Order: sequence, then structure tokens, then C-alpha cells
Amino acid sequence: LLVALALFLGACSGTRQKPPIRSLYYWSTTFVNDSLKRQFYKAHNVQRLYIRYFDVVKKPNQEPLPNATIDFKDSVPQGIEVIPTVFITNECMRQPPQFAEQLWQHIRQMNETHGVKKIQIDCDWSKQTQDVYFQFLQRLHQLLAKAGLKLSVTIRLHQLGMQAPPVDKGTLMLYNTGDFRQLTNQKPILDPEVVSQYIGGLRSYSLPLNA
Repeated sequence: LLVALALFLGACSGTRQKPPIRSLYYWSTTFVNDSLKRQFYKAHNVQRLYIRYFDVVKKPNQEPLPNATIDFKDSVPQGIEVIPTVFITNECMRQPPQFAEQLWQHIRQMNETHGVKKIQIDCDWSKQTQDVYFQFLQRLHQLLAKAGLKLSVTIRLHQLGMQAPPVDKGTLMLYNTGDFRQLTNQKPILDPEVVSQYIGGLRSYSLPLNA
């Protein structure tokens, strides 16, 4: 189980208007709400879970397909907001996307009991795949808007220097700033000096961001 703790600090691109929302990424193929997790949620005042619903992967000579869909063994604790998150490999964005409708349908089938208000897409896109990825996001954004839902995406540090995606909001991923395999690297998870090299133009970034 890989759970990344994200402390949401409000919009990085402007003055903070709301108190922080403490959130978790739940990155597993099985959702289990055992006593240890319930205690952790309560102790740390967790109000939001970004739950990885499934991945979208592309095998050679095949169309992109869902993979490793999460199995809900337990229900999500009451009072915690659920934001379905889908990880899409960059390889899926090397040709015009045709699966926005299928992806939304798959999410909607899993959403019946969660009452979600937002969907998040996680993709480490590059300059080579940016145009195709943005086309996909535009189509998905249209579909979600008809259902009254918002669309957010993850933003990696190196993507801050690129055009902002056509969505409602972004989550700036502030982790893995160094190589943990290098024993001389004392801050592989979060190094403020590395982060500072990327966020100088944060206030001019056109997309509202959480961190």
C-alpha cells in the first residue's frame, strides 16, 4: 500500500482564503477501512481521499485500456470527501485519444455510492504528448461539466514551465525531489532548495493549484 500524504495549503497562486484541507492519496488495488486507517484519519483530521480508481495503460498494437481497478472491500468513512483519481501512462497520449467517454463511463459506474464532485487525472505528460493530452482533457472536461463535476489534474514541478492544462484546478506534486538511491542525498522526498528552483513563477501560473 502506497499512501502519499498531501497537505492542501489552499491556492498557491494567490492569497489563501480557506483553511487547509488535509488529504490523502489512497494508491492501492484494494480499499480497506480497518481500525488502523480509521484511527489515522481521525488523528490527522483527514477530510479528503484521492482514491486511485484504476490505471489506463497501452500495450503494443492495442488501444488504451483500464487496468488494476480498485476493489472496495469496505465503504469510505463518513464525512470524508472522495475524489476518484485515474493514472494514465504517457504512452497512451502518443496518438489522438478516443477513450474519454469510456473512461467517464467506467468512473460513473464506480461512483454510485460516493457522491463525488470532482475527478482527478494523473499523467506525467511531456512536451511531445502535451497537445494530445490536452485534447483528451478538453473532451473529458466537457463530459464532466454536463454532469456538474469539476476536473483536476496533477502537476509535476517540471510541468510548471509548460502551458497549463485546460481544467478547473491542479494539484502540485511536491515529492521525490531527489534520487533516494544516492546515499549522499539527505532530502530525496522533499528538498526545499530543489523546489525553489521551479516555483519562482508560481504566481503567474494560470491554473489554481493545491500543494
